[in-house]
Amino acid sequence: MNIPAKLEERVSKNGNPYFCIVIKITDEVEKLVFLDKAEIELIRLTYGNSQKIKINSNN
Repeated sequence: MNIPAKLEERVSKNGNPYFCIVIKITDEVEKLVFLDKAEIELIRLTYGNSQKIKINSNN
């Protein structure tokens, strides 16, 4: 089974940036998977600067 998903950087209501994985279930329904610091760091280490992932030290 293939499920479309993508890594996104979003901004919270308070104005803080965060990363999440957006899983597209249907055209109307998405599931957000929130990443912790370790998961973001693993993605950054795996893909390096090519993905331009920046980690906010305040998170």
